Amino acid sequence: MLDSYDAMIGMQNLSGPTRRHRSSDGTRQRVGGSAWTHPDTKRLEGVLAHIESNVDVSLSLDELADIANLSVFQFARVFKKALGVSPHAYIIQTRVQHASRLLRESSLPICDIAYAVGFSSQSHMTTTLKKLTGQTPGQIRRILAQTAVPSS
Repeated sequence: MLDSYDAMIGMQNLSGPTRRHRSSDGTRQRVGGSAWTHPDTKRLEGVLAHIESNVDVSLSLDELADIANLSVFQFARVFKKALGVSPHAYIIQTRVQHASRLLRESSLPICDIAYAVGFSSQSHMTTTLKKLTGQTPGQIRRILAQTAVPSS
C-alpha cells in the first residue's frame, strides 16, 4: 500500500539506475534496473538494514562505511553506484517513507512523527516532504483520510 501511495505522490523509485542498450536489431532495451546487480551488494545489505532499523537517529557516513568495511570515500562511491542516490539522499527518502506511513496509519501529532523518523524538527520534515512529494504533512494526512476506506 505504501508503494502505491509513494507512486501517487511522486516518490523516486529506489530500485537503482536503469540503463538503455541498443540491441542488434536496433531497438532499445532496458539493462539492469536493479540495484542488486552491483558486485558490492553484499556489503550494502547490512548498511541498508542498519538505515532501516535506525531511521530515527542521526547516521554518519563513518558509521555506515564501518558497517560496509570500506573507507568513507569508497563507501559513498559504491553506494551511489549501486543505488543511484547518495547515502544521505537514501536516508532522507527512507525517513519520508516512514513519515508517510505514520501519517497514514496513526493519529500522532505531526511533530511527534517528525522526531520518530529522525528529522530534527517538524519544520525540517515539512520542508523535506514538500520538496520530495510536493505536499506538506497536513496535506498528505488529509489525502490519506479522503482515500481511506470507511470501516463497516
